[in-house]
Amino acid sequence: MRGALAGAALAVACVASCSTWHRAAGLRFVTEPGGAVVVELGGLDSSTATALASRRSFSEWSDVLSVHVDFDGDGSGATGGSPADALPPMVGDYRVEADAVRFTPRFPLAPGLRYVAVYRPKAAGLEGPRLELAFTTPDISREPTTVVEHVYPSSDTLPENHLRFYVQFSSPMSRGRSYERIRLIDDRGEEVELPFLELDEELWDPGGIRFTLLIDPGRVKRGVRPLEEIGPALEAGRCYELVIDRAWRDARGVELAREHRKRFCVGPPDRESPDPGTWEITAPAAESRTPLLVRFPEPLDHGLLQRMLWVIDADGRAVDGTSTVGDGETSWTFTPAAPWNAGPHELAARTTLEDHAGNSIGRPFEVDVFETVRERVHVTTVTVPFRVASR
Repeated sequence: MRGALAGAALAVACVASCSTWHRAAGLRFVTEPGGAVVVELGGLDSSTATALASRRSFSEWSDVLSVHVDFDGDGSGATGGSPADALPPMVGDYRVEADAVRFTPRFPLAPGLRYVAVYRPKAAGLEGPRLELAFTTPDISREPTTVVEHVYPSSDTLPENHLRFYVQFSSPMSRGRSYERIRLIDDRGEEVELPFLELDEELWDPGGIRFTLLIDPGRVKRGVRPLEEIGPALEAGRCYELVIDRAWRDARGVELAREHRKRFCVGPPDRESPDPGTWEITAPAAESRTPLLVRFPEPLDHGLLQRMLWVIDADGRAVDGTSTVGDGETSWTFTPAAPWNAGPHELAARTTLEDHAGNSIGRPFEVDVFETVRERVHVTTVTVPFRVASR
């Protein structure tokens, strides 16, 4: 049959060690020498391989071949039926090799979790049955050890139009269903309705340790329907708790060691852009490695401070060194790798650096797109001069 997989059969499930092949109906989970697990759709005839090779985007590929996490562990998915019908596909790269297609997940498969690979030939206009293959990764350890180390902002007072939280864990976490593990509780003990912007592709750092959580901008920005109909997610004069559920699983598939709560109160909204001209710089002495200290009149975004500030020397070169964000995100220090040279220096900042309300150096968060913005910042970097004095 044209386009059919060689040896096509009904879907099967397997639980096996990573040292063996896991094959059924042309689908298999393969462990590579470095330990990474990939999914292979094999046994394709040349016409099928050619037809699949024409697919370019991730959505085109995942319609035909996809991999899903079965958190319930029974093949039923989150809402019944196949997990492929209930959860988004894992993100990764597809490659056609002779008579096979290989899918490499962007993030490693977590130990102790059940995964399901699905092949849907009809989505590509090909003949053949839909195929499914399940695989459970070996369970390394079930000891709960992962905790929430920090939630940023670290301040216990936030503006009413606060935009972003960072949840930092002690170990890499699993991806998917993260929004089910976070709640916002008000000072009446009631859960705030739909406060977060829930994205299909969750916002994680490459190591899977820091999760970025956005307040739904529709609950922040004035003049938009969610704010008018439901009200703000945060209200000035009230206090809240951000609750991180212990049921959130780490990369091993193990729950957190304990629940985490961040309590904070809410002040008036902040609608002004940060002004580098108001930053207070304490310059170090030459021939020392004393840190440069920068103080801000308002808290700035913790994650952006880590990568949008740097130091330039008299020759226009970036100074090598390490930076640290201070408590409350109201200060930043820079320690050079080598002793300071005497002379003029500059503190450089991207104009996309933001405060807690999403106001950037370049523009306030609440710019009305239907009105002419009288003053725009066209540069991508601003600098603040300072001098390293001789001893």
